[in-house]
Amino acid sequence: MALTSVVGAYAGWLLLFRRSTGPQVARLALVSSVFYFVALSVAMGLLLGAVEAGRALGQGLGGLIGMLFWWQYFDKSKRVAATFGVGAARTRPPVSHVVGVLAAVLLVTVGPVVVVSLSWPSSQGTWMRFSPEGGQFAALLPGEPTVSYESDADDPSVLITSAMVETSDGAAFLIAYFDFPSHYDLDEGAILGRAMDDRMAALNLQKGRRTLVEANGFYGVGSSGTSDSLALDGKVRLFLVGRRLYTVIALSPSPQSSVHSSAAQKFLASFAPYPE
Repeated sequence: MALTSVVGAYAGWLLLFRRSTGPQVARLALVSSVFYFVALSVAMGLLLGAVEAGRALGQGLGGLIGMLFWWQYFDKSKRVAATFGVGAARTRPPVSHVVGVLAAVLLVTVGPVVVVSLSWPSSQGTWMRFSPEGGQFAALLPGEPTVSYESDADDPSVLITSAMVETSDGAAFLIAYFDFPSHYDLDEGAILGRAMDDRMAALNLQKGRRTLVEANGFYGVGSSGTSDSLALDGKVRLFLVGRRLYTVIALSPSPQSSVHSSAAQKFLASFAPYPE
């Protein structure tokens, strides 16, 4: 947007001081501003999906209507012709200038997104099997996860391990687990119920219906919901296997696309605990 703003400001300066090249540069600014929204819709499509791309394209169509109006104004306005001369008022910008500006707009708008898309994993990219040492589980993920460790806020002796992948199209896949201390009384129903309430609240997801879920012969509880404030759809599954509690979460932009829905299902269905 900065590039098109510079061209527009330059055009405004030329028009203000009645330079003969003013109308020509103004036309160039109009074309570049419309092309910016087209390029932005492509970038949004690559990074955030079709919904955001559609919004950007809608703004581009609005800009196109404005461009056509002002283009005709420069062509037919007697005031413009009297101020700049008929020839100057109707002169089109050289093709080389148009191509140069449009190429620059494309480079600064889409270029960074392409770099990010290539460096970040994608829900539609190549999935890998993830089975960390000591994790006692396996799952499919759309890229190498970032693994982190933190102590539980209520019991510092409990170490929570988390593995997460964030994708270029706005999805996230998380597996977290920890072991309850040996002195802890394990009431599976109470633990899963309380843990599900905590996870849903932490993600600001509206509470949905809870269901019985299965993974490699072990049963747990699952739920899903939408966060209006964060514009996210979330699916959460919890499994208590022995003394280990697994949290499996799939997040994607709301409303959820078929691509994100399929990726979330693939991830959740692949999770398989195998205690030693």
